[in-house]
Amino acid sequence: MIRAAVPAAALLAGALLLGAAVAEASAAPQKRAPELPEIDPYTEEDPDVMAAAGIVRYGGFLVDGAHLTTEVEEVLGIKSLRWLETEHFRIGCALPPYKPQSMQEKKKVRAELEVLSERLKGVKPKTRIVDPWLRLHLVALRAEAFYAAFLEQTGMTDADFPKAGGDNQEGEWMGQGPYLGQKGKFVLLFTTKASTFSRFCRRFARDVEDTPLRHMYPEPGILLYGCAMEHLGVRDDADTALHAFMGWNLAQVFSDAFKSFTHRLPPWFTEAYAHWTGRGVDERCSNHTPGAGPPIRWKSDTNWAPKVRARVHHKVFPSFQDQIDARDVGEFDFNDHMFLWSRMEFLMQREGTGLGTYLRMMKGRIPGSISVPSTDILFRRQREVVFPAAWGSTVEELDAEWQEWVLETYPKK
Repeated sequence: MIRAAVPAAALLAGALLLGAAVAEASAAPQKRAPELPEIDPYTEEDPDVMAAAGIVRYGGFLVDGAHLTTEVEEVLGIKSLRWLETEHFRIGCALPPYKPQSMQEKKKVRAELEVLSERLKGVKPKTRIVDPWLRLHLVALRAEAFYAAFLEQTGMTDADFPKAGGDNQEGEWMGQGPYLGQKGKFVLLFTTKASTFSRFCRRFARDVEDTPLRHMYPEPGILLYGCAMEHLGVRDDADTALHAFMGWNLAQVFSDAFKSFTHRLPPWFTEAYAHWTGRGVDERCSNHTPGAGPPIRWKSDTNWAPKVRARVHHKVFPSFQDQIDARDVGEFDFNDHMFLWSRMEFLMQREGTGLGTYLRMMKGRIPGSISVPSTDILFRRQREVVFPAAWGSTVEELDAEWQEWVLETYPKK
């Protein structure tokens, strides 16, 4: 299993505050929701509407490569679970009706519903309550958007990955299958209660921790990410938190999947890219992956840019070389995570597809071999070969450029 990031905070008064353990439904009282229709009212399972919306089918597929959706439903024991398959994802969703809270979230959700209204029947973008079927469609819309963004950022297309993997691929070895190199589609599972999600983890992932989960099913080549809304511990703008947290974790899932999940990438990259992706949804949403050491002291202030600028101005920050050489995410403290996010933001605004070059050179097999690199080889190759190839400069040169960029770009307050 891959232990997923622990949500660092909950939205309250414009900032994320640590550890509020409350139900997912909004703080405002809501009327009892009508019973959820068995058939999706926004497609009525019309093949033409489904195709236009990018929906392959509703349920009836293997979730983990071995168990059907009906078997998962029986174990979880909830009637509200709905399934949907898209081009790249298989999604299970058991989320209640939701009322967007802040004006910021209302505008965000309305814009997304505008997109869905062009593909589905009867979607009202100005609706006050987002029903469970619409929440499932929003999850699917966001997941595919993250996938498309990853392809664009890496300069890749689906055609770059093999329909069937093997050892005799011509040219660069690109993995075992069509989904960024994995054989199986990505699986997402979202529930309301943590106890429900824990039942899934114990039965289908042999995991007993009561936390969100990223998990690899090796034989079918499936990567799963899931969580319960109670894990997020949010009071307001809970849907925004779910969206950002999904982006944070999918950034790591996609990086793991790239050219098949043969080995882990250096922790600086997985954390930095996840921060950049999740905070791209909403910078108030702040997470981190637990390391091997004791828990770090995570701060609630998520306005990172001025803090990074102040530390760069006073020359109080770790070198980029030290950060990329870290072998375990537990070596990073809160300030380290701010610098990782900032350095990734700097790299992502540079011209070209450095992200794709980095991943292609760091993932997969050793060129001319069917072996994967050892950890020592991987880190040495990253420093000596990959950084100059991906971003056109040495780590030291990039560090100097980053400092200048921070002072020119970030506000003082």
